[in-house]
Amino acid sequence: MPLLKKTFSLWETFIFFATVVVVTYVFGTAAVAYRYFWVPFFPDPERALLEDAGLGAGARGIEIATADGERLVAWYAPLPGRPLVIYLHGDIGNLSEALTRVRAIARQDFSLLALEYRGYGGSTGEPDEAGLYMDADAAWLKALELGYTPDRIALLGESYGAGVALNLASRRDVACVVVEGAYSAASDILADRFWGFPARLIMFDRVRSDTFVKSVRAPLLFVHGERDVIVPIKYARELFQAAREPKTFISTPDKGHLVLEDAATMEQVGDWLRAQFDARRLKSP
Repeated sequence: MPLLKKTFSLWETFIFFATVVVVTYVFGTAAVAYRYFWVPFFPDPERALLEDAGLGAGARGIEIATADGERLVAWYAPLPGRPLVIYLHGDIGNLSEALTRVRAIARQDFSLLALEYRGYGGSTGEPDEAGLYMDADAAWLKALELGYTPDRIALLGESYGAGVALNLASRRDVACVVVEGAYSAASDILADRFWGFPARLIMFDRVRSDTFVKSVRAPLLFVHGERDVIVPIKYARELFQAAREPKTFISTPDKGHLVLEDAATMEQVGDWLRAQFDARRLKSP
């Protein structure tokens, strides 16, 4: 009998701890899924102040209408006779998080159109993957309305915005595309970060950049920090391998996630953009 009681005691202990593990896993999965997989956006709905950007006297705020009726805030800083860069930020905050980089783009002697997605920075609506693609499309159409031809439009997308830029470039004609901190798919990043959770099964907004990039015919520039722990550089290299030519990869050995605030790297990007615009101009009839 004592041996039998001891056996039951061990079995009950095992059942107890197994139950704790299962319950913890289930609730942990639910919490992670809600925070990152079902709600993968972290918008700041407050409107960023254009005057803080230092984009010059000609810069102004404009409104962009989307196909599904949302009203988007954007910053437009035109330089007469210069091509346009459409800037697509990441999934956190609003344009106030990107003041240094939007200034850096403008200082490279380009016109700038910096977009706030739906739900971000004073724009109406709630963000989701399909909605952000519509927002980028609306920005491209607005650029045409402002007088830019496709061969005078470049896209620059950072992090989550890299996937948005690649989606747009897979459907619309542009001169070239720069992606910073890019990834093969958002679901791949989160599956890596939360090992053991069924990320690829439960994530709704997957952003399959590895699919989009195969349809991009414009020249591509990948820029990535080798010390990036948010989006490890291996994912950008995988995406680069899937891309068509012409394509270029710039890696910065001592940088982490998002590197364009580094003046030397931004200068390289500016030189590359100028070369692509010049090439498109020479090809034009």
